[in-house]
Amino acid sequence: MSLTKPERDALPSSMFAVPKKRALPFHDEVHCRMCWSQIDHAKGLSDEERATARRRCLRRAKQLGIDTSEWIKSEKMAAYAAEAESE
Repeated sequence: MSLTKPERDALPSSMFAVPKKRALPFHDEVHCRMCWSQIDHAKGLSDEERATARRRCLRRAKQLGIDTSEWIKSEKMAAYAAEAESE
């Protein structure tokens, strides 16, 4: 389910995992899940941007009621989840 350019342009920056670059939209459940799966594959992101994107995506998933238990099985991902919870 891809967004058209007008749909993407209409989204506020807050609906992107990397708002300054308007990268990785996560406005709904489908896009939030896609966002999580694409963070490591997205081009042009620094390690810091990827870390921020993971935290933002986890927070957004929680808002949408998505079960992220499978997303955070590794120790590293669990640390992102803990940070997202505390923010």
